[in-house]
Amino acid sequence: MQVLRLHDAARRPPNWTGLVRAEQFVVFLSDAASGAPLDARSGQLSAPGEANCIVFETLDDAQAFCDATVQGIPSARCEVYAGPGRVESPLLSVLNPARAARLDTTPRAARIRVILAVLLLVGAIPLIYYDTWTQRGVLVLPTFLGCSMILAAARLLFLNHAIGETERRRLDRLARHR
Repeated sequence: MQVLRLHDAARRPPNWTGLVRAEQFVVFLSDAASGAPLDARSGQLSAPGEANCIVFETLDDAQAFCDATVQGIPSARCEVYAGPGRVESPLLSVLNPARAARLDTTPRAARIRVILAVLLLVGAIPLIYYDTWTQRGVLVLPTFLGCSMILAAARLLFLNHAIGETERRRLDRLARHR
């Protein structure tokens, strides 16, 4: 485990990315609520220009550190990246279990989005039917609301698809590094 400042003008190279090898893993600590960087040593908010990261040789070491950190600092979020940089999404994002249950990427949140999409679609049908077949299109508002509900349902279903695809890619990358 090695703690590196993200930028140190006195160091050569000054940026942390020049010091990390491709087979290493980098952990960034941040506050789960605000996203502000936390100091790796103290767990407190980093002073401006003092942000740091922790470099590990193995993914298991990085994960063990993250698990211990979020237990000790419940407001912390640990993100593990492969190699030098934040080019892709993190391999692992570790939160305290109480906070992790409230994420939008949980299976429960996906089920809620599907249920909402179905309810929106079911609610749109009577509105469009009422305006089109009983009022002969005189009232525009029911059709407008029905179409808006269909679009909202489509967006929720697309969001589920996008989150699922991102998670599949992350798991594939994680499997390659294990």
